[in-house]
Amino acid sequence: MSCFTSGQLNQLGDKLEAVGWTAEDITNLGQASRVRLDEIRLSLSRGDIILAIETGKTELWLLEEQKTDWVQGRKILTHLTENSLLAGCADLDELKIIQAQGIEFFRKHFAGKAVFGWRGVQGRLRAVSLRE
Repeated sequence: MSCFTSGQLNQLGDKLEAVGWTAEDITNLGQASRVRLDEIRLSLSRGDIILAIETGKTELWLLEEQKTDWVQGRKILTHLTENSLLAGCADLDELKIIQAQGIEFFRKHFAGKAVFGWRGVQGRLRAVSLRE
């Protein structure tokens, strides 16, 4: 038995039907793997990181000092936090979604670069990253 109300399910059904979803689409969604459903949920909660990358809505960001030298992570995190930039950074879940696209996707969009997940960094300051 579902914990969703009939009102919630009706609202979802109305919205999906209005944008062209079919009964077959709903069946496919219901038969999707847990991994795929998790990916869909993450894309809804944080926006679609892959679409943002593919449409050029992401950008390389560096502290001025990073352009010519090595910079400690704490300095980067402090700058991101104090300037209200942290919310616009990737997190571990988004890095997992990028990684799931495969090496060719990564090379196409991030060749020679590392992608850091600054949002969600806590404690010992270990920013997760993806690199080739």
